[in-house]
Amino acid sequence: MKPNPFSVRNDPSETSTMLVNKLSVADARRLLKLEGVELDGRSFVRELAFTAIFAATSAYAVATGGATVWHLFMPLVASWFGLVTAIPIVYLFCRHPAIKVEAFKALGNLALLGAIIAGVVFFRMTKTNLTFSGQFVDDARVAWRWVTESGIHWAMLAAYFNIVSSMPARVHNLMEFGPPFAAVGIGCATQLLVLFTGVIVVPLFIGQSVALVWWLWGTLLFAKLLALYLHWDVGKRLRNYDAARAKKV
Repeated sequence: MKPNPFSVRNDPSETSTMLVNKLSVADARRLLKLEGVELDGRSFVRELAFTAIFAATSAYAVATGGATVWHLFMPLVASWFGLVTAIPIVYLFCRHPAIKVEAFKALGNLALLGAIIAGVVFFRMTKTNLTFSGQFVDDARVAWRWVTESGIHWAMLAAYFNIVSSMPARVHNLMEFGPPFAAVGIGCATQLLVLFTGVIVVPLFIGQSVALVWWLWGTLLFAKLLALYLHWDVGKRLRNYDAARAKKV
């Protein structure tokens, strides 16, 4: 098994050695450990392509379908759903202990999602006097129309397949370098922060308007590109750092 350039090491000097500005080498390794994939040239182009698809499809939804700030949450939801549905399937073909842990977490999340949906449907059923199945079908139709009429489903599909298609590279990284099996990107927290700001904070200044939706779209795109650049730049600096240290040994 090759040494993982992105794994956290028990080297006290890496805590005090700065890789760039105030980011230590140890912190950089922890940051990239969340990615699970080494961002080489092919991966960089792939991520850039999916970002462009997200930008185009979500802009189309805003411009032609009247997508709201709430619709812009949906690609992130689709990414999460792609994650929790793909990992258990990956485990069926690769019985690695690290994937097993994530697979059970994913199944737990799916069970929790199912319980929440069932609870909401049951509550609404008591108000409409429909059967459980009738209420579920009715709510599913409403949700489907809300998504498809805005056109945001294309951005959701892109987000879903972006996550699913990254699984082979994540498994390869796990088998080549060893644990951890990371399934979450460093851009997720950034996008959640942007969405929270767009829904809670910004409306206090510019109100609920089309301008808000476009501001949120642009900021989400910037957050995706920034996360991609950070992943690439920090990974490149770590490779150069490790190469320089290897020459000294």
